[in-house]
Amino acid sequence: MTTPPGRELKNHQARSATTIHGWPSMLFGLPFFAVGVGALVVWRVAPEQVEGPAPLLLWFGVVFGLVGLSLIVHGIKGLRLRARVAERKRAHPTEPWKWDHLWDPYGARDDGARRVRRGFFGAAFLVVFMLPFNYVGFVLQGVPGRWFWVGIVGLFDLIAVMVVGYAVYLLMRYLKYGTSAVSFDAFPFRLGERASLRFLGPGRSELLEPVQVTLRAVEERYETRGSGKNRSQQVVCYETYADTQAIDDVRARWEGRRGLQVAFDVPRDAAGTRLSERPPRYWELEITADVPGVDYRAVFLLPVY
Repeated sequence: MTTPPGRELKNHQARSATTIHGWPSMLFGLPFFAVGVGALVVWRVAPEQVEGPAPLLLWFGVVFGLVGLSLIVHGIKGLRLRARVAERKRAHPTEPWKWDHLWDPYGARDDGARRVRRGFFGAAFLVVFMLPFNYVGFVLQGVPGRWFWVGIVGLFDLIAVMVVGYAVYLLMRYLKYGTSAVSFDAFPFRLGERASLRFLGPGRSELLEPVQVTLRAVEERYETRGSGKNRSQQVVCYETYADTQAIDDVRARWEGRRGLQVAFDVPRDAAGTRLSERPPRYWELEITADVPGVDYRAVFLLPVY
């Protein structure tokens, strides 16, 4: 079953961490880092020179410093990636699978561990970000409009709890199933040809059935959304192609250590993988199954060129 192209993927975890990369990311992060370090120095050396509670100054320094440092590190990684891609591209100009991404020609593992890391990073940042607002709303005395403040902060606290809960859910899924894998029958997969591979299953679970297997092409775009002062540039993922197969007889089709055979016809007129570009485009294989407790879901990057 194929789906119409161009559908926005609302809950898709993008490959792009931000919309800026390389030198722009480093230059954008430097002021944040400098302000954060400056605030921490003032908090440590002369906190009496600052009006207001000292814990807020500490929070200000930590948050700004970490945001700036993460942007600087992201920029450095982007520059190193660009240099590596350029070097390998000169050696293999007509073979993009040799420089576009560090592929394993024999297969791929799912990105469950990456999703857990990003889930907890986002949850931790949101919790830290909300600390001073909770301090002002629930600890400080004599705050004007206190109940209104408490209501707003409580709403965002509820969102933070949901984000933490989702991160815990991702961790539970990872602990239950471990790391799943697929093996490629060919490398790379070609546009206009049949992509055949074998699903080797989750690492810590019994065989699943039935399963849904989806071949999907994703294109990320950097779009400005919102209005007025709320305008911001965001990473938006679009599904440019998708084909789904429902497999009910998994146990009957499972071939021991060779796993489950899965094959899709890749359209000739689709766009190939470009993971080294920003924003990137890529192909992925998603395998899901509804099981008691934590559902199974694994996503694998595929080398379609």
